[in-house]
Amino acid sequence: MNKRILIGIAVFGTALIITLAIALPLGLRRKSPPKTPDLSSSSINADIKDPKIMEINGVSVFGVKDFSGNLQLIYAIETDTAIYTINRYRITQIRSNNITLLFNYNRTSEQYTVNIVSENGSYEIPAYYQSPAVSFPLPEFQLPRDRNISEPFTGIAIDLTDSFSERYIVDATLQMNYRDEQLGNKSAVLLNVGGGRYYLMLPTNDTSMDDYFQVRNLYETVSQQSNALKELIRAYPMSDICSNSEEQLKIFCSLIDKDMTTNIMDALSVASSYASKIPLEPKSTSNPINFEAVILLAGEEPVKLPLQNTKILIIPQDLTFISLEVASKRAKCNDITIAGSNTPDDRTVDIGKTHISLKFHYETYTIPDQIDVYYKNKQIFTSGCAGTEGERITSIALTDSETSLRVKVTPNCAGTSSTGWNYRVECPFDNMICKSGTCSCDSKMKPSEQINPPTVNGCGSGDGFFTNFFVSPIGKLWNFTTICDVHDRCYGTCNTPKSVCDKTFFNQMLLSCDTRPIGIQALCAADAFLFYAGVLLGGTGPFFDAQGESCWCDPNIILLSSIKKENDLYA
Repeated sequence: MNKRILIGIAVFGTALIITLAIALPLGLRRKSPPKTPDLSSSSINADIKDPKIMEINGVSVFGVKDFSGNLQLIYAIETDTAIYTINRYRITQIRSNNITLLFNYNRTSEQYTVNIVSENGSYEIPAYYQSPAVSFPLPEFQLPRDRNISEPFTGIAIDLTDSFSERYIVDATLQMNYRDEQLGNKSAVLLNVGGGRYYLMLPTNDTSMDDYFQVRNLYETVSQQSNALKELIRAYPMSDICSNSEEQLKIFCSLIDKDMTTNIMDALSVASSYASKIPLEPKSTSNPINFEAVILLAGEEPVKLPLQNTKILIIPQDLTFISLEVASKRAKCNDITIAGSNTPDDRTVDIGKTHISLKFHYETYTIPDQIDVYYKNKQIFTSGCAGTEGERITSIALTDSETSLRVKVTPNCAGTSSTGWNYRVECPFDNMICKSGTCSCDSKMKPSEQINPPTVNGCGSGDGFFTNFFVSPIGKLWNFTTICDVHDRCYGTCNTPKSVCDKTFFNQMLLSCDTRPIGIQALCAADAFLFYAGVLLGGTGPFFDAQGESCWCDPNIILLSSIKKENDLYA
């Protein structure tokens, strides 16, 4: 063979061996599975009634599990920066200690706006964004046939009201701090079920549901829900929202942007890919004690209320209703009258909208007081130091992006004493006021008008409400659908008290159970009671929503009444 050919073959063979020696390990390395991240500081909670689902790299996720171990929904995420509230598959609030982002959705246009509320005021970002439409998994819950299980709705239900207006506070964020004698100090975010009610399931040492609980269901649904939540978070253009915020809030907004693009996304990615490898948190066998409610109101400092001072015994295996009042320094448009005497008052009134005209009602009686109104830190109205000797009304226009007013009252401005004063802000929208299970028009409790027929959807709304997984199978099992539709129509009938709807609902279910064979009547009645307990616990929000969708307070009638009163005063 030619010498040159032999040399060429040798060179080629040597090159081939070198290439394979380098490429083969690289190819094998590329095909090797990704390295599992360090999960030693992460945990998933398998206690059915513990709302804290998991904690990964400092990100805590709160949700609701069913008896089979399925994660039915996620309602809050907490990081070192803020608490993110999720309702009906959309982010509704992002709240830190003193700054809040409120997302206001328009069902007709399927768009939303963002209000930023701080201690210094509130304003609306001048932009509209498309509402996200993300499909979340709906794990099927198989109702146990023998039903040898504990009550599903246990824990703490808090009704939160404003001590000034006596209205429910529907947009707060509540946390509960408590101590577990076995696991130490714990904290959880409460579920906002609507209508000013906040609900927290508490871990129990009950084992009646252990036979139904499947850890594999928890792992699988944690992965599925995490993937859907990642898609939801990506749908919010936080960089654009932050670019439209005021300069002094850009630092906070940039932290939120980092949370949503990095911290939360990384934690959810770990949950979706490695759920079955995340350690399970030990299940406690002791009862929680030393409860402290932390109330976060938009633009205000957190309020901490130790619940042992309420003298209410909290038993995790039962459902404990607690009423709490806070003295908010922020009022709302169309609230009842703010009144006082010799103590100076300085508060913010949240209007919620911009570029509108308002009516400011005020009265200082005979002893002189001074009431000043500020918009964007500029005085736009003053009563002067005077006694009005009757109510007066003046018009105020909001002409910029700021969505709040500041009202400052200086009592006894002439050096007198023993005075009295009051004021309220009247807006030509959202005049429906709902409290104590009834809805009516403005602070005078005038009846509303039926403008839309009530809507019905059977047993369970199917839109992520926290009781759906439980009430839907009960409704199908006992064929309560027609009775549920009657209940829906009652909720959407103007000026009907919620209690009337709920009691009628319960009675009709019991009558239906009486028609069943004797052997299953007791089981039917027991399920009817659970259904009734569900609407008592979580029905206030849907009731208020139904009234708002079907009923209307004509602002022209209300404004004409105010104008007539104003003309009478100055005739």
